[in-house]
Amino acid sequence: MVVVLALIAALVLGGLAALAITPAVGVGIAGLILLTGIAAQRAGGTPRRLIGTVLLLALLAGGSWGGVVALDVLEAVSGASGPADPADPAALAAAQAKLDGLGEGRFRIELTEPELEAVIQDGIAQDPDLPIRRVDLDLRGATADAAFTATFKSGSVQATGTAAVRAVDGGVDLDLGPLDFGPIAVPAVAGGAVESLLGAVTDLNAALESRGATVDAIEVTDDLLVITGTRGGQLPDAPALTGNELLDAIRDQAAVAVDQVQAPPEVVGPGEVNGREAPGEPIVLALGDSLAEGVGVAEPRDGYVSRFHTAIGQADGVSYGLVNLGVSGETSASLLTSGQLARAEAALAERPAAYVTLDVGANDLLGHLQSPDCGADLRSPACQQRVEQTLASYRANLDVVLPRLRSAAGDATVVLLTTYNPFSLGLGESEQEVRSSEYVSQLNAVAADVAAAHGVVVADGFSPLQGTTAATTHMLDAQPDIHPNAAGHDVLANALLTALGHGR
Repeated sequence: MVVVLALIAALVLGGLAALAITPAVGVGIAGLILLTGIAAQRAGGTPRRLIGTVLLLALLAGGSWGGVVALDVLEAVSGASGPADPADPAALAAAQAKLDGLGEGRFRIELTEPELEAVIQDGIAQDPDLPIRRVDLDLRGATADAAFTATFKSGSVQATGTAAVRAVDGGVDLDLGPLDFGPIAVPAVAGGAVESLLGAVTDLNAALESRGATVDAIEVTDDLLVITGTRGGQLPDAPALTGNELLDAIRDQAAVAVDQVQAPPEVVGPGEVNGREAPGEPIVLALGDSLAEGVGVAEPRDGYVSRFHTAIGQADGVSYGLVNLGVSGETSASLLTSGQLARAEAALAERPAAYVTLDVGANDLLGHLQSPDCGADLRSPACQQRVEQTLASYRANLDVVLPRLRSAAGDATVVLLTTYNPFSLGLGESEQEVRSSEYVSQLNAVAADVAAAHGVVVADGFSPLQGTTAATTHMLDAQPDIHPNAAGHDVLANALLTALGHGR
C-alpha cells in the first residue's frame, strides 16, 4: 500500500516540481519519493506507518496547491470580461506617425520600447475577446528578444516569458520560449493556446500589412525595435538615386573620366519576343525584379530575359514559349508575399518548363547602400550592421524560395543570376567602389551557397559587369539610375548562357 501511495505522490509532486522548478528537479524528487516508499514497505512497522503518513500529507498539500494554481491559470486565460488598459496616447501617436510616414520603396523604422508597447496595447484594447489586460515589454539587444509580462483581466496570476523577434516570409514572426504562470513554468509545447494568443497581440504584421510594407530584416536593441523592408510591394520602374557623399564622389570621378569606359560589344543581341509572353512548350520562365521586367531599355526585346529566351532556343534548336513574371522592386522577402512565386508555381503546374531563371537580391542590399548610414562611409558600424541583417534575411528567404521553385520546376533547369555592383564604374577604384563590391560579393556568396544546397545553377552576373557600369548602366545619366542599358542587359543574358555552357 505504501508503494502505491509513493507512486502516486511521486507522479503528482514530481510533476509539480518539474513545473515550478525544473524538469530535472521534478524527476529527482519523484525518484526519491518512490525509493523512500519502497524502503518503507520493506521496513514495515512504525517506519512504514510514519512514512506513509508523511507521503499522504505531502500529497494532499501538493495536490491542493496545484489545484489552486491550476484554477488561477484557468481563470486568467478564460476570463475576457472587463476592459483592457488603454495605450499610452503620446507613445501610440508617435508610433502611428512613424508607420504612416513610411515612404515608398525601401524603409527603415525605429520603434522605441514605449511605442511598441503602445501599438500592442492598442491591439489588445481593440479585441474584447482577449483575456489579457496589458502586456509590458523589455527589449533585450544582447539576446535579440523581448521579455514580456502579461497581466490578465481575471485572477491574480501573470504570465511571463521571452519572445525572439524575427523577419520571416516578409512579416514579423515571434518564437516564444517557455511561459511562466505565476509559480508554474509551462513548456512552450504545452502552452500552444497562450502562444497563439500572445502572438496575435504582439506582432506588427497587421499594422505593416495595412500600409503595404514587406519586412526584410529586424534588429532588437535594448531600446529599439528596428524594422527594414520595402513598402508598396515594388519600387518605381527607374528609381533615381538619392544624393549622398558616395554618389557625389562617383559624380566627381565621372566628370573627369567619362570617356574612359566603353560598353562591350553585344554578343547575344536583342530577343525575338517584344513582350513578356510567347506561346510554345516547354517554356522559359523568368522571375525577379526590375532586371527581369526589362527596366533600363526601351523595349522588352532588349531586356536580358528576351535575349536569353531567343539565344537558348537557338542553342537547343527548340522554339520555347516564354513567361516573364518579373516585378520592379521585388526583394527576396516580397517575392514570397507579393504573389510572384505563387504565380510561378501556378505557371509551372500548367505548362512544362525547360529553364527557370531568377534574379533577386539587388533591392535587398542596394537600398541600404544608398541610406544615410552608408552614404557617407560604407565601413561605418551602422552600415555594416545593415548589411549583416540583410545577408541574414536574404539567406533565410532564399532557403524558402529556391526549394519551392526547384520542386515546382520538375525537370527544368533552375538558374539564379547573381547581383552586379552598379557603383563599379571603372573610373578608378575609390574606397566606396571597393567596399560596395565587397558587400555585393557577400550577398552573392550567400546566393551561391543556398543555390548549391538546393540544386540550382548559379550564373555570374557580377564579374562581367565589374568596372564597366559607367557604360553598361544609366549611372552617369543626368539622373543616375542603377539599371542596365541595352549593353548591360546583353551581358546579363550572356551570363545565363555561360552558366549553361552556351556563352558567346
